[in-house]
Amino acid sequence: ELGEHSGVEAAGAGGDGVAGDISFSVDGTASLLAPGVTLSALAMGGRGGDAMSEPLTGQPALRAGDGGNAVGGSAVFNNFGINNALSFVEVTAEATGGDAGNDPEAPDRQAGPFDPIIPAVGYVGQTAGNGGSGTGGIATVNLGQDDSNIVSYRVNADGSGAMGGGGTSGGIAGNGTGGSALLALTNASVALGDLSISAVGTGGSGGIANAINGDGGNGGDGIGGNARLDLSGPNVELTVNSDILPIFSDGYGGAGADGASNSGGDGGQGGNGGQATGGTSQIAVRTGANLILASEAFQLSSVGSGGQGGQGGGTFSNTSGNGGNGGQATGGTSRLLAQGGTITGNSVTIAALGLGGSAGDAGAVELVNEGTSGVRGVGGSGAGGTAIMEVQEGSPGIITLGDTDMTATGFNGNDDDIPTGLGGRIEITDTSSDPAGLISLASLNADAQGGAGSASGFFMSGNSGTTDVAGDFIVNVAGDAVFTFDADGQLSVGGLIDIDTPQNFIITHTNRAPGYDSIISGDDFTASVGGNIDGLADSSLRSGANVDFRADGNIGLTELYADDSISLLSGGDISGGLANATNDILFSSVNGISFGNIDAGGNLDLVTESGDITGDMASGALGINIETPGLVTIGSLDSTGNVNVTGEQGIELLSLTGGSAFLAAINGDVAVRDNAELTNGLTVLGNNIFLRSSGDMEIVADAVAGNIDIASSGNLLTYGLSATGDILFSSTGGSVTIQEVPAQAGGDLTINAATDAFIVTGATAGNSLSITAGNLIALQALTSGTTINLSSADIDIGASGQLGTFSQTNSVNIESNGTNQAILGGTGTSGVFSLSEEEFGRIQTNESLSIYVQGTGADTADLVIQDLTIQSASDPSAGQITVGTLGFGGALNIDSGQSIRVDGDLNLTNAADGTSLNMTAVNDIRINANGGVVQITNANGDFGSVGSLLMSAQNIYAMTDQAFDDINGLSLSEIDERLGDSDGIDNDGGLIRAGSAQLFVNENLFIQNSAPDGDFDSRRGFTVGSLVAGSSTGNNINIVINGIIDGVTGADTIELTTIEGQFDEASTINGCLIADPASCGAPTPTPTPTPTPNPNPETPVIDPVQDIIEEQVDSGESGSSINGPLQNNLIEIKETDEFINDPLINAPVTGAGNDDLWSGAGNGGNDDDCEEGGTECE
Repeated sequence: ELGEHSGVEAAGAGGDGVAGDISFSVDGTASLLAPGVTLSALAMGGRGGDAMSEPLTGQPALRAGDGGNAVGGSAVFNNFGINNALSFVEVTAEATGGDAGNDPEAPDRQAGPFDPIIPAVGYVGQTAGNGGSGTGGIATVNLGQDDSNIVSYRVNADGSGAMGGGGTSGGIAGNGTGGSALLALTNASVALGDLSISAVGTGGSGGIANAINGDGGNGGDGIGGNARLDLSGPNVELTVNSDILPIFSDGYGGAGADGASNSGGDGGQGGNGGQATGGTSQIAVRTGANLILASEAFQLSSVGSGGQGGQGGGTFSNTSGNGGNGGQATGGTSRLLAQGGTITGNSVTIAALGLGGSAGDAGAVELVNEGTSGVRGVGGSGAGGTAIMEVQEGSPGIITLGDTDMTATGFNGNDDDIPTGLGGRIEITDTSSDPAGLISLASLNADAQGGAGSASGFFMSGNSGTTDVAGDFIVNVAGDAVFTFDADGQLSVGGLIDIDTPQNFIITHTNRAPGYDSIISGDDFTASVGGNIDGLADSSLRSGANVDFRADGNIGLTELYADDSISLLSGGDISGGLANATNDILFSSVNGISFGNIDAGGNLDLVTESGDITGDMASGALGINIETPGLVTIGSLDSTGNVNVTGEQGIELLSLTGGSAFLAAINGDVAVRDNAELTNGLTVLGNNIFLRSSGDMEIVADAVAGNIDIASSGNLLTYGLSATGDILFSSTGGSVTIQEVPAQAGGDLTINAATDAFIVTGATAGNSLSITAGNLIALQALTSGTTINLSSADIDIGASGQLGTFSQTNSVNIESNGTNQAILGGTGTSGVFSLSEEEFGRIQTNESLSIYVQGTGADTADLVIQDLTIQSASDPSAGQITVGTLGFGGALNIDSGQSIRVDGDLNLTNAADGTSLNMTAVNDIRINANGGVVQITNANGDFGSVGSLLMSAQNIYAMTDQAFDDINGLSLSEIDERLGDSDGIDNDGGLIRAGSAQLFVNENLFIQNSAPDGDFDSRRGFTVGSLVAGSSTGNNINIVINGIIDGVTGADTIELTTIEGQFDEASTINGCLIADPASCGAPTPTPTPTPTPNPNPETPVIDPVQDIIEEQVDSGESGSSINGPLQNNLIEIKETDEFINDPLINAPVTGAGNDDLWSGAGNGGNDDDCEEGGTECE
């Protein structure tokens, strides 16, 4: 210590203290029998001189002296002896800085033994001295011998700074820096009692201000050193039995001093707290060594704790002093390493906190209304360091601990429970390739909160075996939480897992071994992150209870399993491969959701605020709810409960299974491409709707801006179909039923049923409507479209049913599909395709009604017509309107793929000139003369003058069944004779009645006389206004018909008949040869006056053509024999040279009584003999 100075000179500084080295070793066979060993290499700085008043003038010195610095030495204890009786060993290399001059905490002094005591107090006007700094040295204990005694060890290399001195303003405190403290054990087995290893650096406190407005001194900085426990060797075992095992390398900043108060002026400023930096604390067990920590708890600590700012000085009515700032703090590194060794212990704390110093308060103002308060200081920033637990390559490395706390949180000064500093880093690593190299903990609490730095976060990695945590696993960090595994590396937690970070939660697992997950939780697995949750590579997460993940960013997972429920809430996207839960699964995101396979044993909910939802397969055993304003595209949805899907831009599914389902896309299309199987019905809303099903389905569908296309192999039941466009509703293996709400299509409506089609509540189409059923079409309500097409094996138009409307329908086409015989008219027949007379009355069409019957392959007629009156509507311009089945001037078309048989009265009534009845058959049209009639009548029931009739078939037969049987095998002339007999029928109107008739056949046109009288003029069979008959294919045809044309009877009808094509020359009308109407015979001539016959009559002139015709008709070689009604044997018409330029018959022929073909006795010439204007040929 320097002496004091008089006058105004500065006091002297204290001297520096530097310790030397000390070493104590026990080697070989030596024994140490002392109970204890203390080795010290301490250093202390000298005290600065005080600034005293000058005796003569009373003036104080200008400045007090600074304290001297101190540096610890080296203290080493080596024990490699064979027998020791030690109970304690203390090895220290501490250093303490010297006190500053005028340090009020320094001891009082005397100038001499008899002088008064001089207090270490500064004076006004003086400048305070600064405290000295202390730097710890090296304290080392090396143990290399077995020792069964329980020995306590204290290894210390602390460094402490001194307090600043007093003065007008307080002096600056000295810094404290920890040294190096090490206990190393090699090749020995040792049991320890208490163990403490410390390399702490502590800054001094700021000096006190003595002037009335003096500022408080700043605290000194504290910097931690290195504190280590190191075991190495295959036969090494260290057992520590202390209650607590501290290994410290902390740094503590000194506190700033308070500013001086001033009642008459401003208060002084508070001093700033000193900065702090943690050092390095480490336990390393290497190469087969074994560390047993039998203590209840041990600590690895490298905390940095900043000094507190001093309070500002107070004032009475002026301005108080500002508070000092807290000291900044940075945590160090605390590391627990098993490098081929084993560490076993109970509770463990591995700390690398950064605790910023709290700010000093502003000084008080006595008169608040008069004075001004200063401001509070700023708290020091805190940044966490690094806490590490690590197993490295060795033989093997094993860590087994109890409850484990790892903390590297950064607290800023004045933080309460919520840290705002910079979070540090926590690492747990298993890089050993040995499968036995494991980490096992009773529980883990990893805490590194605060703001995120570049190295902040939690980092776990493993590539060999399981890191096991028996209890809870809690991570709360400022940076990313990162888990990286390879092969069979994984984390298994018996309790809950809770991950909390404002950054990202990342899991990566490469080369994942079969049967291994990445992270397993025995209880709930929760994560709350401000960034993303990313399950990368082949990672797999599993919970024994619930999974609850919440992320402000995206969530992306490869595999996720839960024995209870899964809840994923994302502020971005959710994506994943597989998610499986015993109970419920909830995915909720701000953006989109995409996945591979989701399987929920309870309810499944997928909800987005925007974006799309896409996936391969999703299952919710109890129910599924999916909602998004975007597009839903999922391969398969499977549930036994209800399924609700809302995708505003569209829904695209391959398959759908559930109890009931609701699919809604208000701005897009809805499609189930492969299969929808629902036990309780499906409701669909979309622009266009496309559905396929392999089973029964109940459905309500509304296509608000497009088409509906629904097909199933089971039964289809709809409670409402509506589309602005087309509707296709098909069952390929069952029935179709429209019930409760009518089906309505703005375009075409097509219904297909493999069995039955039931229209219970109606079906209407803006364009065409088509219904096809393998069995029955049953109409119980209005069924309408512009064009209607029906095809089935049977049809039923119920009492409340109606097919078509005059206001819309132009044509109705009804087809029997060939399964059953078709019967039209009558009262209805079961077991066939039956359309009764009443049912025809429930049909309305403006233009045409067409009935088509496919061939059944049976020998009987495929189509039978019983009594059937079909009403045509009257002319709407006539005022009084009669409503019927056909519109005014409409057409009734009846077509058979085989044959038609008419057994009743087919009457198209109230007909107009434009009304038509068209009947066609591939084989025969038969009109049973015993009750069968085909007629077109006007409003009064009159026939023969209204409507047009077309019949076209291979054969047309209008006769009794007896006549049909009788003509089999007869020649055409014999058929003519047989059909001239009416079989007792007296039907003056005949069997065919129309205004105009066209009858076309390929073989036979036969109409039996329907009048009792067989005379030519008395014969009846048809009543028409005009007749065209002919061949539809150009074949020669056989014609034997009877009837009236435009009131004309007998042979005169021949001239009114138009015949198109060729016909057999034996063909007749009303018993007269078409080719020779005169064959019916001329009137009997008036008898001559002379009754006596001339004995020499003149030989009559015989016309050669007439001879030819008669010969051909009478000759048995003419080929006119008819072996059956379908066989056509033609008559050959020969030509002669005389009439070579005048053929017998031209086609078509209107009338056959052409006398140009005949030469009478009165004019023997031919056409060449007749001159124009002559009388020879008249």
